[in-house]
Amino acid sequence: MERRGCRSVSSSAGTGIGSVGYSVAANASTTVRTGALTIAGTAVTMTQAGVPCSYKLSGTSQTFNKDGGNGSMAVTTTSACTWLAASTAGWITVTPPIGTTGDGKIGYKVAKNGTHLDRTGTLTIAGKSVTILQKR
Repeated sequence: MERRGCRSVSSSAGTGIGSVGYSVAANASTTVRTGALTIAGTAVTMTQAGVPCSYKLSGTSQTFNKDGGNGSMAVTTTSACTWLAASTAGWITVTPPIGTTGDGKIGYKVAKNGTHLDRTGTLTIAGKSVTILQKR
């Protein structure tokens, strides 16, 4: 028996009907992986999905006064997971870099509020929404 991508394989020879036992280690990566066993001259390929990416932000909202200013948000995720940040409001600018792989921090700038109204904008970071409220 050939062994690739498996944690352990029981190996035996025999004739007639039988069974082959094997176990596969957990895939802690986000990448799909494959392995193969050769049993009685026949290759058996197995595919194992990677873990899905999940993201946690250090907050869900931030408030600024009329003068605006700089803000930041931390992102926690698995080292192989990529993410981006974008703003839906012209008065909120994401500062480069706008994304990364793994844990990171995104910075942004809120412009001065020249209107006489409170305003609300949204940052989308790693697919999650962060509400930015700016007072007048």
